[in-house]
Amino acid sequence: MLSPDWFNFMRSVQGVGTSQCLNHFTSGQVSRMHGVLEQHLSNLYISPSALGISILEDMVIDKNTEFFTNVWVNPGVTLTIKNVTVHMADNINLHIAAGARLILENAKITACEESWLGVTCSENAISVELKDESIIEKAVIGIKLKNLPFATQTLDPSFNHPTLIMHNNCIIQDCDIGIQFGAGKTESMIDFGCTIKNNGIGIKYQNHTGLIINSSSISYNEEAIHSIDGYMNVRLFTRIHHNTVGIRVEGTLPAASGIQVGDNGSIPNWIFSNTEAGIISNGSEHPAGVVVNNTVFTDNGDAAFVVLGANDFDFTNNIVKGSDRGAFVMGSGDNPNALSCNEFENIELVSALVAFSNPDTKILENHFLGRQEINIGTVFVALPDQGLLQNPAANCFSDADQSAHIVNTGFLIFPPVSFIYHYHNDDNMDDPCQIPIDPANYVATVSDDQGVGNCGGNVGIFSLISTGGGGHAVGLDPQYENPEEVCLDCVREEIEDWIDVVVNAGGDDPTTMPQEDGEQSDPDLGSYEAILDQWINYALYIAIQTDNIAYAQQVLEPLVTWKWRTRLYGILAMKGDLNTAEIILDALPEDTENQIQFKEVQEVNLKRMKGEAISTSDIDHILTIAEGMEPSSGFARSLHGIIANTLPIDYPDIHKDGSPRSTKMANYSAFKLYPNPSSIEIVHCEWDAPISNIIIVDVNGRQIFQQRPNAFSIHIDMNKFESGVYICRIEDENGRTETQKLIKI
Repeated sequence: MLSPDWFNFMRSVQGVGTSQCLNHFTSGQVSRMHGVLEQHLSNLYISPSALGISILEDMVIDKNTEFFTNVWVNPGVTLTIKNVTVHMADNINLHIAAGARLILENAKITACEESWLGVTCSENAISVELKDESIIEKAVIGIKLKNLPFATQTLDPSFNHPTLIMHNNCIIQDCDIGIQFGAGKTESMIDFGCTIKNNGIGIKYQNHTGLIINSSSISYNEEAIHSIDGYMNVRLFTRIHHNTVGIRVEGTLPAASGIQVGDNGSIPNWIFSNTEAGIISNGSEHPAGVVVNNTVFTDNGDAAFVVLGANDFDFTNNIVKGSDRGAFVMGSGDNPNALSCNEFENIELVSALVAFSNPDTKILENHFLGRQEINIGTVFVALPDQGLLQNPAANCFSDADQSAHIVNTGFLIFPPVSFIYHYHNDDNMDDPCQIPIDPANYVATVSDDQGVGNCGGNVGIFSLISTGGGGHAVGLDPQYENPEEVCLDCVREEIEDWIDVVVNAGGDDPTTMPQEDGEQSDPDLGSYEAILDQWINYALYIAIQTDNIAYAQQVLEPLVTWKWRTRLYGILAMKGDLNTAEIILDALPEDTENQIQFKEVQEVNLKRMKGEAISTSDIDHILTIAEGMEPSSGFARSLHGIIANTLPIDYPDIHKDGSPRSTKMANYSAFKLYPNPSSIEIVHCEWDAPISNIIIVDVNGRQIFQQRPNAFSIHIDMNKFESGVYICRIEDENGRTETQKLIKI
């Protein structure tokens, strides 16, 4: 450490009757200053602008150094700090200009006292590289690769984003924010034993794509990763542990936000000992979705995996142990989500809790082991069914003597009669429990016939099955395929072919208005629709990854359904075409409460992106929507987190109902509902006692029909029912109830 000589200055000379100041340094002073500069700062030059120390040519600092003023690495210059410690004074930063690079090799940058400002980059800086156990610590922001966007939230490809490379046991620690990524796209990589620890936020990530985290540790932060409207990959034995929240993924726009945790590799990730939650996702509908697989969750406080509002997620092939809740899904909307092939063990309250507006969330082929208060809890949603014929195993429960495997809150009191319970070590069950894939020994199956049940299938961001058969589409492997090299016309042809398959199976044509009259649905329709969704999302993924927005418009323009129109709006807004996005938004229908709320949230979001003033009443209204249960609440929650404060998570209160379950559940019921499925006007409902109350709700829990007939039978007029799945619940005067599905085709 350098210490100033406080007696080395131009002092006054006292003489008899005189007082005189020296107007120059003495020769000794000049010699000593020259020696200090030569010894410690040999290649540094003082900037004429007096803004700080300006590095004008490539330079290596290989001696311990202190800086008491800002350091500027000029355009085109590479600064290498090697095998030394550099101390920075308070309120000082190390700035990397356009075209410049910073390289740390076995070096440390730290504060002289409490903290310094950190490494900051021009948006056109080339890179910051840390390798060989380098450390950045005690900064306000350890590495600020780019400012967070304020007036506009775009991923304009004309703007570069500096690349971060951390390799071989490097550390970012003791900062308010460890690493900050702003709007843009890079090929940044954090890998091979790197650690981000003891920060307020480990990684702050906004409107950015491209980061890959491999084989690293993010620990002891308030939040390990906080991503807003961005997409990243976390894989290959990365450990996220001992944070308050492990990963928080926020989306204010459709198609903007997502994450992939895990991949088809054989090395699992670990997310453990996070006091509030392992992963929280709000409003994440990126084309590649929120994919979490091959990951082990242990002891994650309130919940391991939390999904709030509109999300497109796949939580598959994970092990979840020792939290209050395993997975909690609320208001995820009509995305074909999957919560399948996982092992839940020793969960305090409920392993899989699904609430409000999740008609297409599949809960299939999970194992529930050990102490389980409740295996599956549902709140105003349809229960999981047995799946398709090729997926017979359904879920496998922990103990035949347990008091409550499935608990329903709301109108849904009992599981459907068709639901078959499977237990471990139960010789009487019709089908054996299918063992979920071992995350440490998983090999993907590339075939149309992906084995018995979901658990033999492919795990990854896309499962692209061609209509021509022969397994996955030839030449397309989304896990490793370079999006720049994909045949765009081939993908569009697959989309068109799968639309034909869906329509021929009795499904809706997304290029025309939904809920059309057609022939009875093929039992495989659900799978066909999910595969079509995968192909459309893959096309949008390619468009986003390659900044080919024209291609996204070509794919989405023919699709008129709500889901794909909102994706078009989201991509246009994300990429900065706010005027066209606003036109798309204005044209969206307002037929449901969710559609109305979506438009209200996005009108405020557009104000933010345009840099317009947001009123207090706007913020209050966003808060009201965020606290609701519609899918749009996720976007509202994320938006409120940016413009005001992050919202707490409100978990529904759900308890055991005390009703014993058994594999011997009677397949016979006196509750007759026929014809079912029905395409005719009248459905007949009968019971063995006078029906005191009958209620019909849709899969989102909305009441469609109610009557108090006080009769053994009732005729239900189906003319006003749209095609779809409903839940019919009847009750007699003694409080006895039964529930069945009712399908209108």
